Amino acid sequence: MAKIPKSTAISVPAARKQVVIYARVSSKEQEKEGFSIPAQLKLLKEYAAANGFMVAQEYVDVETAKQSGRTAFGELVAYLKGHPAVRVMLVEKTDRLYRNLKDWVTVDELDVEIHFPKEGVVLSRESRSSEKFMHGIKVLMAKNYIDNLSEEVRKGLHQKAREIRAASARGLEKRGERAMRFLTVLERRLGATRVAADRNRLALRREAEALDRATDRIGERRLETLARLTAALNTHDPQRTLERGYALALGPDGEPLPNAAAVRRAGAFDLRMADATLPANIRDQEPAQPSLLPDSDSDGG
Repeated sequence: MAKIPKSTAISVPAARKQVVIYARVSSKEQEKEGFSIPAQLKLLKEYAAANGFMVAQEYVDVETAKQSGRTAFGELVAYLKGHPAVRVMLVEKTDRLYRNLKDWVTVDELDVEIHFPKEGVVLSRESRSSEKFMHGIKVLMAKNYIDNLSEEVRKGLHQKAREIRAASARGLEKRGERAMRFLTVLERRLGATRVAADRNRLALRREAEALDRATDRIGERRLETLARLTAALNTHDPQRTLERGYALALGPDGEPLPNAAAVRRAGAFDLRMADATLPANIRDQEPAQPSLLPDSDSDGG
């Protein structure tokens, strides 16, 4: 089977929205047998075509994600940081993108829109809190998958230890001792893993609390801003001016008459007050001219 390149650059027309796609399998065996990567890429490309997206870059990881620092994943993060115009990522489903909490935080800081076609979910900064909560649950479920594998390994090791103890009773004491030493080392490693997991949970809880506080502060600031804007808008409301005893002269077309000359030209107009609009007109009276003739009474004198 031909080797799949880890990342592939594609020429993208500027008119269509650019996206990156990411696919991952958890072992070299899956890559060799072709279990997952071709199917993931096919699904993501079909989804991109159906939604009018143009794939700008492809990234493929074939390794375990239990520890962060995957090669193609790191290249993906660097690409998105260096290309602010590309803000959409396509991934088959949640556990293909990240399997540990550190990767979750890294992707969240990129502020990108993530499409999970197989789950029918689109996640972005504008998503509802319930959608983000469910996404967080899926991330924790992916991490729980790793923890569950550890538990299954531990159960298998205990079972192996019991078999070794039974074999020791049949004369295999030395093999049993070696196995017990091996089990002790594994138990210590698992203990260290549990301590690290507890630390991660504590850090996540603190981050969630900080996020809640920040959200509350933002909401309060927006309410204050809205109140200030409302007050400023009210001060410029023409109706408030009319309520203070002013009136507005309106022409036949309903437009304001800006000055006395415009009112005289209109002749008839509407006078808008705070509580009603009244018809009005201009009555010009010529001023009385002084008489040049002598008063009749004075002539008689």
